[in-house]
Amino acid sequence: MKKLIFFLISLVLSTIIIAPLFGFNPLVFAFVLGAAGLINGSHKNSYFATGLMQSNMNADFVFKTAKNLVSKYLNLPPGQTVDDQMITQATLRSEVLLNTSSTNFHVPVNQNDSITGSSQYNTENRLGLQDLFVVSSIAVLVAKPASGTDGAFRAYTYPSAQVFSGAGTAAALYGAFSNGYIRYENNGQLVLPYWDLLRHLKVPNQQYFDKPYYSAANTQSYNDEQNGEVDGFEVVQPGFVLSGASKVNMNIVLPTALAAVEANSRIIVLQRGLILQNLSGVR
Repeated sequence: MKKLIFFLISLVLSTIIIAPLFGFNPLVFAFVLGAAGLINGSHKNSYFATGLMQSNMNADFVFKTAKNLVSKYLNLPPGQTVDDQMITQATLRSEVLLNTSSTNFHVPVNQNDSITGSSQYNTENRLGLQDLFVVSSIAVLVAKPASGTDGAFRAYTYPSAQVFSGAGTAAALYGAFSNGYIRYENNGQLVLPYWDLLRHLKVPNQQYFDKPYYSAANTQSYNDEQNGEVDGFEVVQPGFVLSGASKVNMNIVLPTALAAVEANSRIIVLQRGLILQNLSGVR
């Protein structure tokens, strides 16, 4: 209701101010602007929606939705409810080494992954055997660490030419973002049949450049613009529940193998949401 009131007030003020300024018919202007706003606003239930937005209201909605999902998933002891459990925000981080021979890259989610085992990079954060996790948003990023143990590399929402400078490597990753997808099965049941990677590609308006235009004497270079709160993240609605005790089979699937890959290059999958500790049923 608050969004609708704000939308109507904005529509009236815009009509009063802008229509006379440019000589528009006020009724026609209000109709066109209102129709466009309502159509655009139907996306993700937000008037004049701009994509993923962080707020306490959104976080509260995610929290309540997660509780409902877990209530259906769990068989709690008599007298216990989800309200009795500790539910906190958390992030799962999975990293996959790229190569030029595969079209299917397994994304390890659990600490004891059924395919990769317990071996993991020092920058990963996988789901514990005893825990449940409700996914609310996903990001797919690319990175080029200096080594298998590097902990100071940067993750990108697109294949920056500054970083992926080898012949054909940036083009290959653009192709992966444009045409690849995530497929996810839980204990053999298909949950995500085709989650396209293109939704995670974010090419920033400001990209790296070592010769700034504003002053020949100023050697300070541009940096890639990036907002780690929202860039590359896509809302998962309805969410789904991951269990550390389940066989989670998540894969990134490409139509063709990457034509070129630089050493140590990885795809990083971040899953943000809510974690419920010690509730997977494993003790």
